[in-house]
Amino acid sequence: LGILRKMSDDLQISLKSIQGLTGIKTSLALPSFENRVEINKDRASAFGLSVSEISRSSMIGVRGFIATYYKEQGRETGVRVRLREEDRNNPSTISRVTIRSPQGVMVPLGDVATISSGYGPSEIQRMDQQRGVVVTAQVLGRSLGEVVEVVEKKLTAVKVPRDYSVELGGTKQEMKESFGGLILALLLATVLIYMIMAAGFESLLHPFLIMTTVPLGVVGIAFTMFIFIKPLSVPVFLGMVLLGGIVVCNGIVLIEHINQLREEGLSLPEAVVTGCGHRLRPILMTAFTTILALVPSASGLGQSNALTAPMALATLGGVFFGTMLTLLILPIIYTMVEER
Repeated sequence: LGILRKMSDDLQISLKSIQGLTGIKTSLALPSFENRVEINKDRASAFGLSVSEISRSSMIGVRGFIATYYKEQGRETGVRVRLREEDRNNPSTISRVTIRSPQGVMVPLGDVATISSGYGPSEIQRMDQQRGVVVTAQVLGRSLGEVVEVVEKKLTAVKVPRDYSVELGGTKQEMKESFGGLILALLLATVLIYMIMAAGFESLLHPFLIMTTVPLGVVGIAFTMFIFIKPLSVPVFLGMVLLGGIVVCNGIVLIEHINQLREEGLSLPEAVVTGCGHRLRPILMTAFTTILALVPSASGLGQSNALTAPMALATLGGVFFGTMLTLLILPIIYTMVEER
């Protein structure tokens, strides 16, 4: 407990010197006065007493026990029997509490245990089955990433005793876990989309070409976040997952029509140019319909909040730039691959 308290105090002093942190506090409660009973197991076994019997008898003297209930007007009130207050705080008095052994001998508590007084923890916190202390702080006036970087440098300078460790948790840990899950979801969504398109096109190559629209949309998200000075967050990654199923629609419409024109007898250059001309208006109409629907949420109007606004902004930017780049780059990639 003393080591944890010292480490907690050192951490609080280090965090107070960091600009952008406020409300620094620890979960370690102030110590409280207590009576300690250390059982001598050898002497207890000689009298035939178990640890539970000794602890129960000592608790009866300090905390007491409900001997009976007093009933009045339909209400029951427990009658607790225990030592007087001046005796409960006196180790010598507690040591004279007697315990009946299995042989019927009354054994004083002091013969099988050592009674002492002192200060101990009023609350014990455990994390991952280990005793621990949580030091918390609020971020104010700076971004979370900047503050976390400074805090990590401060933690490396803290002297940690053997068998002890200091870990950075809270929002940073939650974001790390959330990003890991979202990346897995994005990869899984990409694989499922590819499988569905491969079954529809009856080809492994054309769906792969269409999937190039996904990184183009991600480029659009990055550019949008840079323009509006927005950090990468969990809602932005949710927008990336949604984007995977939106931007591929433009590629499907375009490549499918070009393949139909080639089946009708047009050459590769003619099919690409004609197909892009035929599908330009439908693709733009679809894209701008989606973009206009996302504008209110992305701008923070209506019921949008901290979750929906970044997600809508990321999806909007990804659809816009992904559509523009798809119309320019996808026909070029398709032509180069088909020519070879």
